[in-house]
Amino acid sequence: MSISGQQTGAKRFVREHDLTCWFSTPSAVGMLARMRLLHPGDFPSLRWSLFCGEALPKRLAAIWQAAAPNSVLENLYGPTEATIAFTAYRLPTDLTELPDIVPIGTALVGQRTMIDSISNELLLNGTQVTEGYWRRPDLTAERFPTVGDQRWYRTGDRVAEGQHGLEFLGRLDRQVKISGHRVELMEVEAKLRIAAECDSVAAIAYPIDEDGMAQGIVALVAAESRPTQDIMADCRRALAPYMVPSRLIRVIDWPLNSSGKTDYRAFETLISE
Repeated sequence: MSISGQQTGAKRFVREHDLTCWFSTPSAVGMLARMRLLHPGDFPSLRWSLFCGEALPKRLAAIWQAAAPNSVLENLYGPTEATIAFTAYRLPTDLTELPDIVPIGTALVGQRTMIDSISNELLLNGTQVTEGYWRRPDLTAERFPTVGDQRWYRTGDRVAEGQHGLEFLGRLDRQVKISGHRVELMEVEAKLRIAAECDSVAAIAYPIDEDGMAQGIVALVAAESRPTQDIMADCRRALAPYMVPSRLIRVIDWPLNSSGKTDYRAFETLISE
């Protein structure tokens, strides 16, 4: 079955069985929105809508809020090493004051968070955090440092304290340097979403030189996004020159990995071909 068929089937299944709970990655919902399968009042039976696995754009949350008007929306955060859901943020009815990326909130009961003062990396501690990796003492020592007398897990995610709790800033491994400037690819994607008027976007550092330094950025957007020239014009207005994509590729079938998240590796392969 095609991806579009799977998404259509998921919508039909919710309606036919009057499901009360939805739990998915934002990309799965983004696919429904891309195919124009989400309309106000589509899912009146839903009482809980939980999103986890990747950043949740406010624009997408608003679309879902209208489609499931009787549902409480919660944005969850947590890596596999901390049992998937470690922090939570319950969205208000009025999303106006929220940042463009929905906050990940505060730790669940019995769990603790800490922010590295230098890198802004999020560290986790608590009963949900695993003790380490099976037969990988080297990786365990790297990712599970002891601070004081407590073992913590380094998530590789950058966060900041905001008025709504923790705000997700992006992955440490998605920070690149271009022309001597540090660039957060998630920030480029945030501007791309606005410019493309679509939530299915990606920014990939490319090409990479022999020293491992990024020479530019390639943008990928869903095929039905705004005209390319309009997207690029808005990017040039919203981004510093060194952050403006050098190339824009329109994608018909947006790739998702086995976890339902945007498959960045598939894009890297596509760009390099």
